[in-house]
Amino acid sequence: MKSIFEDALKQRGEILVFGGGGKFKETLGPYAELWHKKRVKAKIPMRILWSEKHKTKIKEAESYEKVKVKLLPKEFENPAPVMIYGEKVAITVWSETPLATLIRSKEVAKSYQSYFNILWRWAK
Repeated sequence: MKSIFEDALKQRGEILVFGGGGKFKETLGPYAELWHKKRVKAKIPMRILWSEKHKTKIKEAESYEKVKVKLLPKEFENPAPVMIYGEKVAITVWSETPLATLIRSKEVAKSYQSYFNILWRWAK
């Protein structure tokens, strides 16, 4: 998991996330704080789409610099959040033993970015 998050910082572009709801911080604790500090230092913006079920966590998420969060209806709850960065898509499962699948594909990343942007325009 950490190697994927470190890889996202190397590409230096915007990071898009949909699904989840704070499991990164809950699961990886101090590393999550360190990662956000590195992200801010590298001036990497981040946009997050969550289910409105997680609206109480928005203030905390946006307390990090360069983070914007929007909400989708509660039916949007996604147990396998997706992180899109550069030409990569990481699908994560925040279970007792976290698991991630990384897809390196310009075409797949572009389609996920399009999907994210449509949802971003629709979200509140």
